[in-house]
Amino acid sequence: MDCITFINQLAQIAEAEEHHPDMIITWKHLTLKLTTHDEGGITQLDIEMARKINELINKWRDKIQG
Repeated sequence: MDCITFINQLAQIAEAEEHHPDMIITWKHLTLKLTTHDEGGITQLDIEMARKINELINKWRDKIQG
């Protein structure tokens, strides 16, 4: 359920940024892929989204490590 909560938080960020990563959910794993499909590769928008995702991951890490 933590993964679903994380994805919901990530989805809110993605909506605000109007940039949506591809998300692949498998047993105990979440894989995120960033690319700007219209540009055919990685752009500054992807880099900024990756930074925001890292911030979210760090918040979760802090929460888990208490």
